Amino acid sequence: MQAFVWAIYSFILYAFILTRKQHMISDADTGWHIRAGDKIVDGATIPKFDDFSYTSTDYVWYNLSWGYDALLSLAHNMGNLYLPIVITTIITAVSLMLVAKNCVKASDSIIASYIAVILGSIAIASSISVRPHVVSFLFAILFFNILSSRRRLVYLPLLMLLWVNLHGGFIVGFVIIGAFMGQELLAKKISNFLVLLACLVVTFLASIINPYFIDAYDGVYRTLGGPLKQGISEWRPLDLGPEAIYMVAAVISLGFARVKLFTATMALIIAWGAYSIMHIRGVGYFAIFSAPIIAAALARVFKDKDLLQQLDKSYADVFVKYLALVSTIMFVLLPVFFDAKAEFDKDKHPVKAIEYIKRNHADKNMFNSYGYGGHIIYAAPGKLKTFIDGRAETAFKPSLVEDYISLHHGKDIKQIFTKYKISLVFLHKDTYKPIQQYMADANWQLGYSDGDSLVYFDDTSGKKN
Repeated sequence: MQAFVWAIYSFILYAFILTRKQHMISDADTGWHIRAGDKIVDGATIPKFDDFSYTSTDYVWYNLSWGYDALLSLAHNMGNLYLPIVITTIITAVSLMLVAKNCVKASDSIIASYIAVILGSIAIASSISVRPHVVSFLFAILFFNILSSRRRLVYLPLLMLLWVNLHGGFIVGFVIIGAFMGQELLAKKISNFLVLLACLVVTFLASIINPYFIDAYDGVYRTLGGPLKQGISEWRPLDLGPEAIYMVAAVISLGFARVKLFTATMALIIAWGAYSIMHIRGVGYFAIFSAPIIAAALARVFKDKDLLQQLDKSYADVFVKYLALVSTIMFVLLPVFFDAKAEFDKDKHPVKAIEYIKRNHADKNMFNSYGYGGHIIYAAPGKLKTFIDGRAETAFKPSLVEDYISLHHGKDIKQIFTKYKISLVFLHKDTYKPIQQYMADANWQLGYSDGDSLVYFDDTSGKKN
């Protein structure tokens, strides 16, 4: 089994870096995470208030991913966007390696496990980007495996101490513990239930050891309960695509895998399945818990237990471990020996438009597309301020969020522009059509257009590109 799971690690490492490198930096939020990390590293402190925007400077910013942002900053300073891509890929590969291990345990089949892991990888590929959320996948599988083995429960609070300072997804850890508590309660194993209850309490106490103490939960609530997520693609309902196909495969597999109904695994599959239908963001967690079920179902077709035993007795175990180690070191050290670079694609991201604004309108209050905020923060740190960006409700006060939603729906444009003294508008050409119409009716000048981005200003002093 060791040979197989390490082979999976190496496969994912090469596959994602060689074929998904540019996709992993396609999310605008990558930009603000890196610049937030810069502030933490350079100032040796965590900023309490927002200074990336001009609209919520007096509002407490809960940067729940401060630790991971600092890591991204250090990696970025050593190797542009390339090293953050490598770190993201290593974390993803380790997570899927642990999933592969669970698949082998459930199926005793290398072929079935390989298919299950690859299906899961395809399902989550679109969500893997240089952002802190990938670390939550790793911690979720670690929590699940520890609770499944019923050993080393003492590690859960220690892991939570790390998780709560790396990403707001730490709340998932309590969902997993709760599922196992329910399993023990239904089985009437009260002593086991009480052990997990004690573990839950200690893990909770560990979770408040963070810069925001108990208010970290308020930060999570702001994200999960805020209205902005309704317009964000990763919070959209499940649609027809690889994610939906994977979920259908998992549901079908339940009928062949002979899974016990009243277990923590089933509770987590049902819970994350329902959540994923409402929000596609949940598919990654669904894949973590359901992949072994797919492997177990496929094992009824692929009878290759002997192959697994032969691999364990061969030298393949040593070979693939060395391959994984050498490959990891090679990718990490590549910038030292070669000009390994990665940067935002200027043809797909508003890099040129931001350069135009920096040259001509840096002093103006800007209204920007939500998806452009992270790019502005990354490309013009300290020079341009956003109206709103991907930090959403963790950084922006409710009144600003309400005004943004009104603008998004084309309401009260003139009044809100006056309120914030907006004299520059930076949009993607396919968005905010009512605002574009307002620009035309109010005789604002179109200062820049490149086929994707539009920059309007309300005076005649700006320069055209």
